[in-house]
Amino acid sequence: MKLFFSVVRRWSLFALGLGAGALAGHGQTTIDLRTQSKSVDFSAASATKPLKTGTVLPASCGTGELFFQLGAPAGKNTYGCIAPNTWTLQSGSTGLPDGTNHANQVLSTDGTNAGWQAFSGDVTGAPQSLRVSGLQGRQLAGTQPADGQVLRWNSSASDWEPGQVGTSPNFAKTFTNAQILVIAGTEHNMGTPNLIVNCYDTSSPAALLQPAGITVDVTTFNVTVTFAAARSGRCVVNGSGGSGLTPSAGGDVAGLLSAAKVQGLQNRPVSPNIPTDGQVLTWSQTAGQWQAQAPAAGSGGSGGGQFNALGVTYANSTTLNLGAGCSASSPCNARFGNIVYSVVSSSTAVVQPGIGRAYIYIASNGVLTVGSNLAVTCSPGCVAVGNITSFPPNVIPLYMWNALASGWDPAGATDLRSSLATKIVAAGLGLIAIDSGIQSTIAVDAAAVPGYLTGTASLSFATVAAASCTNELSIGVPGASPGDSVAPGWPSLPANLIGMMRVVSNDIVGVKLCNPAGAAAAVPLGIFRATIIRSL
Repeated sequence: MKLFFSVVRRWSLFALGLGAGALAGHGQTTIDLRTQSKSVDFSAASATKPLKTGTVLPASCGTGELFFQLGAPAGKNTYGCIAPNTWTLQSGSTGLPDGTNHANQVLSTDGTNAGWQAFSGDVTGAPQSLRVSGLQGRQLAGTQPADGQVLRWNSSASDWEPGQVGTSPNFAKTFTNAQILVIAGTEHNMGTPNLIVNCYDTSSPAALLQPAGITVDVTTFNVTVTFAAARSGRCVVNGSGGSGLTPSAGGDVAGLLSAAKVQGLQNRPVSPNIPTDGQVLTWSQTAGQWQAQAPAAGSGGSGGGQFNALGVTYANSTTLNLGAGCSASSPCNARFGNIVYSVVSSSTAVVQPGIGRAYIYIASNGVLTVGSNLAVTCSPGCVAVGNITSFPPNVIPLYMWNALASGWDPAGATDLRSSLATKIVAAGLGLIAIDSGIQSTIAVDAAAVPGYLTGTASLSFATVAAASCTNELSIGVPGASPGDSVAPGWPSLPANLIGMMRVVSNDIVGVKLCNPAGAAAAVPLGIFRATIIRSL
């Protein structure tokens, strides 16, 4: 009986346990994953959503909670509660700012906040194609530079523009077999009647043409050039004012934003060579780049035209640039007598390693010459001459340039150019000056200075009887002509004798002695001289 009760009691307790378990299962008891799970792996779950979601952040939160905001931009949705009721964006807070609508801008920071910025100021455009549009905050014109031009400040337009050094631009017009050439004011665009006009023929090097007349219309600024006969060549107009600038300048920027380098202007390269004091940026048509060069000296009137002084610049250890500023519109001129030669293009002088000195000059035939005791070769436009150790006579010196074992000395130049000048030679009394173009010859004026012919002879006359004359003997005087006056030169003669000389035929002077006294006179052997005095 006791045993039965014990079994019944245990069965009842088990039944009660089952009932309690059934009741608990029916109420869906919640499992605490923090304490009742281990090594949970959701990788095979069909879906996992560990964060609460919504379009608005909850007003309250506990530290450590996360929330996914559905209305925020992609990448900026996750917020964390860093303190009670304080939400902070957790995604995108340290990433790049939104790049929408910021094409061709670069990321920049003010030290605290990052943001997108476009290039502005002197540099504009996309990062991959930057363009320099100004210098130190001053606008840079977009016009194309011509050969030999430099950047000049135009106070009227308030910008940097390509133009000639210290003067207005010039204009050139070619002509063929014309006796009258008209250059309209709308062609040269100088905007002034204060013009200088020079004309050159078609020879190489070109020689200066002398027009019969040049006129400038004070209203239209039209230039009319008249020649004595039909000629071919070109006329260059120089003046003050006007708009004759020919198109542009430009540039690129390279390097890091923290160390950007302007290596071009308006997409046209700038030479990386280090400039020296006083040089200016000059456009080289041959090199196709802006180069630092000494400003070319010019001549002109009324703020007008320019003729370049031929310059020589250092390019590298093997190459010198000659006449980089010389062009057809801005020639480099050299004058010998009344002939002007023009250099209208640049050239180079290339040296082989060797120690010595080059003498650069314009020869009397107008050729640009590099003379030296070095191994030098010239490009078309100049001539290299060997065994030269000083400037030859009758040349126009330009430069001396030293060479080292490594090549041209970058600091070895001596500039010998001088301003265009002339020396007037006037003939004095008894002289005449004859200008042949290359040289002037001084000669005696035959109309003012007499000429002299002379001859001598040892003559032997017989005794001269009283009241009689001797036979006529001869003295040779080359150049003597009948009718010339003769100045006699007598030896010692007896006092009672009278002598006479005359030109008896070409180159022959006759001599005769007469005795008017009453006694005979013996004539000793002597030297007789005949001198012809006449105009040359």
